[in-house]
Amino acid sequence: MVTILDKDGDGEIDYDEFVGTMKRLDCGLTDDQIFELNRGMDNDQDQVVDMSEFLERFESVFDAINEENGTFNNIRQLAKSLNKEIDGGLEAAFKSVDSDGSGRLNRSAFESLIKIPHDALSHLSTEDIGNIFGTLDRSCSGLVSLPDILRIVDAEPKEN
Repeated sequence: MVTILDKDGDGEIDYDEFVGTMKRLDCGLTDDQIFELNRGMDNDQDQVVDMSEFLERFESVFDAINEENGTFNNIRQLAKSLNKEIDGGLEAAFKSVDSDGSGRLNRSAFESLIKIPHDALSHLSTEDIGNIFGTLDRSCSGLVSLPDILRIVDAEPKEN
């Protein structure tokens, strides 16, 4: 989502980028409402919204969407299957595919992690795996860590 707003690719959303996107999306907001929304996200009032400010503002929205569409359930199922099938569970499986020992997995290594449990997540498409990876990669760095996964696994599912 941030890349849609960040037109110049500098990792921040300046006011003009934000206004332009809101107008293109035709959200039905007035100029004053767009200004207030942007100002409300800019916690340090430096006239730009960085990734952390954007995610902080929309974290609960993203979490609710991911809970609703089953992405969180797939992540929990992965952990449950790994804990059942692998000595040392999720942590050992994560380390086994972390070839450089950095504590972070790129998309390819993450796909290897998903393939470890036999048949547990075989129903997932490449797009599903990409959605899971994107959900876990909150910093948009192209990498996920064990704490990124545990944040979802350890959270209680929200009741609808």
